[in-house]
Amino acid sequence: MRMTLRITFIVVSTLGGLSAAASAKETRTRMANLPAPVRQTIQTQYPGAKILGLTREKEKSGVLYEAEMMFQGHRVDALLEANGSVRQEETTIDRKEVPSAVDSAFSASHRARGTVERIERVKTAAQPNNPRYEMRVREGRSHFELVYTAEGRLERETKVSKED
Repeated sequence: MRMTLRITFIVVSTLGGLSAAASAKETRTRMANLPAPVRQTIQTQYPGAKILGLTREKEKSGVLYEAEMMFQGHRVDALLEANGSVRQEETTIDRKEVPSAVDSAFSASHRARGTVERIERVKTAAQPNNPRYEMRVREGRSHFELVYTAEGRLERETKVSKED
């Protein structure tokens, strides 16, 4: 009995420590607490956006800021460097907004019988003019993420959990 209690305590303590460590990397913040360049980028590149959430994230490479917003009728998540540059931008779009090559490639794929739950256009600082299109598809109880280039080439297909 004592051994069971000790093991349970160790497991619970360890799990609690892991969740505390994970949440320490990312903290919610407010616009007033953002570095001036980050605030300026949000205000100039996303004028009039409704801010849904702001977080400060500690990474090995430094501190990043994520702005979750509604902008021009779309959900936009922007990941910004402390100097205000946008590292990555994910915009939720409708299927009718994907390039025809992506729509055609998906329609011809074996996943086309599933239900498209979400599509995101992902732009990165490294390739700003070459977005990727991430499609989340549900087939029965299974969920998949398909990543296409703008030319319609499938780069990756991954089975994901329902929560992702």
